[in-house]
Amino acid sequence: NAPYRSLDLGDCTGDSRRCLSTASTEKHPGFDLSFVEFSERGNLFDQSVRADVLARVGADAKAGALVVVFVHGWQHNADPEDDNVRSFRKALAALSASKVGGDRRIHGVFVGWRGLGWIIPGINLLTYWDRKTIAEEVGGGGLTDFLADLESTTRRFSDTSLVVIGHSFGGAAVLAALNDVLLTRLNAVANLPPNTHGRAVFGDGVILLNPAIEANQAFQLKELSLRIGERGGTGARSLHVLSSEGDFATHVAFPAG
Repeated sequence: NAPYRSLDLGDCTGDSRRCLSTASTEKHPGFDLSFVEFSERGNLFDQSVRADVLARVGADAKAGALVVVFVHGWQHNADPEDDNVRSFRKALAALSASKVGGDRRIHGVFVGWRGLGWIIPGINLLTYWDRKTIAEEVGGGGLTDFLADLESTTRRFSDTSLVVIGHSFGGAAVLAALNDVLLTRLNAVANLPPNTHGRAVFGDGVILLNPAIEANQAFQLKELSLRIGERGGTGARSLHVLSSEGDFATHVAFPAG
């Protein structure tokens, strides 16, 4: 129960794909990648890392940046050799190469937690219930404050965008962290006069990718969005939920659990 990353700046500009840095921020060609890690209790392991990451994101945001937050799911963590860490690096490199953000700097923030319990094949599946509880503990703990600080850091600059993505149990953590925030903002929009527009978005959008959540956890958000639609109100989507039929965790393990 300890972090994989320490407060440091890692140089990965030489060979980005094979980077095994254990620094809290990595410098790559075209993008930066920062890490914050949460304990089993939902608290950040190191407040100095949190402050450093927010300062680095703020520096990029001031010049204009696309900030992408990724919260991993079951069977993963912030280990430099973790598949999700490698995949997120590849995704950020692809974003940078595609120029989807124009000339803006890409800054990824990888939110790590103890999604991996036992590593023995077969036995590791028995960590399902325990890790589900931990994911919701993280979401209901320090993740809300951290995401709120990220939003306040980035929203001051009009040329900076913030997107939050949660995968699998990471989706459950993100929903637990932002559910009340989104409900408050949707309520404000729902109480506007008919046929008026309102904005109830956190940052520039929240994406739940193959989220391991029960449908009733998002029930109030769904009900409010329907109310807004019925009175003719429109606005940016508060939440995007993407799910694939080939995802083992949500289509096999989650229903069984």
